[in-house]
Amino acid sequence: MGHFTRCQLITKDKLNQIPVEIIHFFNNDYIHFPIEIYYGMDDVRNEFGQYETTDDLIQNKSNLSIQTFEIIELIEMLGINTFVMEFMEDVGDWYPPLEFIQFVVIDRKILKESIISNVDENGDAYCESILGYDDNYNNVPFTSYDNAKREYLKNIG
Repeated sequence: MGHFTRCQLITKDKLNQIPVEIIHFFNNDYIHFPIEIYYGMDDVRNEFGQYETTDDLIQNKSNLSIQTFEIIELIEMLGINTFVMEFMEDVGDWYPPLEFIQFVVIDRKILKESIISNVDENGDAYCESILGYDDNYNNVPFTSYDNAKREYLKNIG
C-alpha cells in the first residue's frame, strides 16, 4: 500500500441508530468512524489532554478547534462513551509509520497516560491492554477520509 493518512474513532459501544449520513463501517465488534483531518492530530490530542472527561469537552465546545469540536459533536450525538482515537500517517509496507497517535477514552474519562504515549509500561497499546481490543480493530476498510467517503457512498447507494 502506498502513502496514506488515516484518522478514525473506533468503538465497541453498542450504539442505537447511526444516521445514514454519518460515515461508518462495522468490522466484527468494532465500529469505525473516519474523521476528516484538517491540520493533523496534535491539536486534538492536546485539547483532549486539557480535560478530564468528554463531558468537560462538551461543556466547552465553543472553545475547541473545529477538528475537536466535530469529534465531540459525533460523540455527543451518538452517545459514545468508550473509544480509541487513532491517527496514522504511513508511507508504505516497508517502513514504520511516520506518525502514529492513539489515545483512549473509557466511560467518558480521558486516559491521560494515553495522551502522553501510545503504549503502557509493558509496551502494549492502551487500546489492547486497557480496553481489550484485539487485532480486528485494526482491519479498516479505508486509508483516508476521502477513500472512506467513496466506499461508504458506494455501499449505501
